[in-house]
Amino acid sequence: MSCSSQVELLQSSRPRDRWKAADKLGRRGRGSDEVVAALLLCAQDEDDDVRCSAARALGHAGTDRCAPELVRLLGDDDGGVRWGAAEGLGNLGASASCGLVQLREALDDIEEDVRGASAQTLGKLVRLVAVPANDLVAPLIRSLSDREPVLGAARLLNIEFTNGKNAPSSDARSPK
Repeated sequence: MSCSSQVELLQSSRPRDRWKAADKLGRRGRGSDEVVAALLLCAQDEDDDVRCSAARALGHAGTDRCAPELVRLLGDDDGGVRWGAAEGLGNLGASASCGLVQLREALDDIEEDVRGASAQTLGKLVRLVAVPANDLVAPLIRSLSDREPVLGAARLLNIEFTNGKNAPSSDARSPK
């Protein structure tokens, strides 16, 4: 199915068609202005699955125009949408740095998937842009209860927390 056909499906009355079209557009990678504009509209859809799929697709679209919408979606009521936004920001690249504050806040999200995707995205951003790793160490330490995603981000930050070796003290884990 062509790209323009997928963009047309984003207008469908059926949510399933809309989220599938957004997903397919996201898998294509960099999007044209038309695709990005359509996905930005989809990110405001009433259906949670459509917004989640649009968020992930916006990350793959790879334009700076997508970053503010993805940051906005980090505050969505639906956990799946927040996860999609964190994932999208992780795929967007350096322009996602406009959401550093929101990504740090998302480390405390009620949803484990959101916390994990946010930790991974923060780790990627340290490698892509001039974000001092030290600015992110404390929030990652506080979220060590989510061992796997946080350790993944820690690896990206070149911080070692293995088998208690180099692990932070319990005082370091306390919020300040």
